[in-house]
Amino acid sequence: MNKRAARGLGFSAILLMLVFAAYAVFQVATGAEAWSIALTAVFALAYAGSFLSLRRNHLLPHRQ
Repeated sequence: MNKRAARGLGFSAILLMLVFAAYAVFQVATGAEAWSIALTAVFALAYAGSFLSLRRNHLLPHRQ
């Protein structure tokens, strides 16, 4: 995978992580069932993990 594709994938992973995290907060606020909140949080953590995996494999640049 080239660095440009990795950067796009990393951006998508962070964006999806933020969407799922915001949705989990919304579910908590509206009183959704616990299993639904937990599953949404797992998806958010999975996307965060994929971003960190790209960074660990040196496909994404570190902050200066």
